[in-house]
Amino acid sequence: MRTGRRLKAWERAGLIRRNAESIIVTGSVTSTIEEGSVSVTEVAAVTGKSRAEASGGYTTPVNLASLIVALAMASVSAAFSIDGLTAIFAGAFLLVIMMGAVLEAGKLVAAAWLTEHWNSAPLLLRYVLVLMIGALMGLNAIGVFGFLTHAHLDHMTSIDLTLAQTSRPASQYRARRLRTLTGVLRRSTPLSTSPHALAVRSAR
Repeated sequence: MRTGRRLKAWERAGLIRRNAESIIVTGSVTSTIEEGSVSVTEVAAVTGKSRAEASGGYTTPVNLASLIVALAMASVSAAFSIDGLTAIFAGAFLLVIMMGAVLEAGKLVAAAWLTEHWNSAPLLLRYVLVLMIGALMGLNAIGVFGFLTHAHLDHMTSIDLTLAQTSRPASQYRARRLRTLTGVLRRSTPLSTSPHALAVRSAR
């Protein structure tokens, strides 16, 4: 609404001319109109340039590094989340991958659109999009938790199998030695061959 009022004021003052597709600047838009001098952002809005272009460029090393790191974080988080969701819902593997990819892309697009149109979007639409982004972030966290839990359980299972394979020869050796001692006791004391006596001697 503020932008519309400002554009109408500029059009009445003869500074711009509007048609169905574009806004044409016909005079200097840095003069004082109603609410004071026009800022760089408002000049960029009238001339069709972005705020970054009007303020001196966007592709700085810091901004480029921020973009690369943000894309890397989003990609890694999406991959972990989708893998975790497939571990939780293993019965629909391909469908879960498709759903997770679409939801992650929708979350990023919704956040970008909301950032771009925060001032011009209706209030209800902003609230709905914020709630949807929050729900998708929660689903992403659930998927990452499922991935980490699945990795932990796999690690514990491998440890249990290793311990079982290591302790099996020792138990077999103890059983073989017990049988040997039982045979020796039977041969040396044939009169005391009751199970209780053999157990006592074997324990000794």
